[in-house]
Amino acid sequence: MKALAAFIMRGQTHAIAITAGFAILSLVFPLLGLLSAAAVGLVTLRLGPMNGLLVLLAASVLVTGVAMLTATPLIIPTIVSLLVLLVLVWIVAIALRVTRSLALSVTAVAAIGGFFVVVFHLMVGDPAAWWQANFDEFFAQATDSMMMDQQMVFQQNLATWSVIMTGFVTMAFLLNVIFSLFIARSWQAALYNPGGFRDEFHGVQFSKQVAIISLVIATLALLPDSAIASISKDLLMLIMMLYVLQGISIVHAIVGMKGLHWAWLVGLYLLVLLMPQFVAITGYIDTWLDFRKRVAKQN
Repeated sequence: MKALAAFIMRGQTHAIAITAGFAILSLVFPLLGLLSAAAVGLVTLRLGPMNGLLVLLAASVLVTGVAMLTATPLIIPTIVSLLVLLVLVWIVAIALRVTRSLALSVTAVAAIGGFFVVVFHLMVGDPAAWWQANFDEFFAQATDSMMMDQQMVFQQNLATWSVIMTGFVTMAFLLNVIFSLFIARSWQAALYNPGGFRDEFHGVQFSKQVAIISLVIATLALLPDSAIASISKDLLMLIMMLYVLQGISIVHAIVGMKGLHWAWLVGLYLLVLLMPQFVAITGYIDTWLDFRKRVAKQN
């Protein structure tokens, strides 16, 4: 990865080639889009917004040109989502360059996601019904071949997913933005400040203001069925994303401070998969109790 980062930083042509190359490959292997966006992030972090923008625009033109040659039905939404990823990583890389704070930059990512959630609710009125209608159309042929009882169970599952899809899709997309930003920052640290990203990540802690806003949103989500409650429930997924990241940061920091076995991290990521709410609650409580500071004092 360090060699790749060094290649990107050799010059603008190299950065554009890597950004466009991984973006084109991501049309087949989607996860490679993270590396494409990370290349934009690295250039922006190190050389500034204008250099990052030039790489972004040049790569976007190349990718769009190649994509237009492959006339597949899903190519347009795929390209749009990829370009949005590149733009958002460029924006939050600017935020990180200015603030020098991973926590503030990730908060900005969540704020952007929250804005899109609210706008989507205002545009479609009832997101659950919108998702349900699209699911029904997409799975029409599959449900026609099912038995009646199977159709009922399938429709119930779709109805359940329809309620959470807005928040879930937004959270999933924002995680791509965050991972790309983290890759870019780790590349920058590997080249110019070894160990710097590790220290930054171990210190991720969201502000008390964010914690208070989160509590207000959680309270609004408990209201009887209403537009405000629906929006708040979707926003809660973004909030959980923030505090899961903070919880992960806490455990990584404590394992590092105490020199604990790496198996603790395996347990952590199993917990993230199986009980992310527990990790998120730990992260939220840390905002007020600062577990890392307490452990540091003990050491």
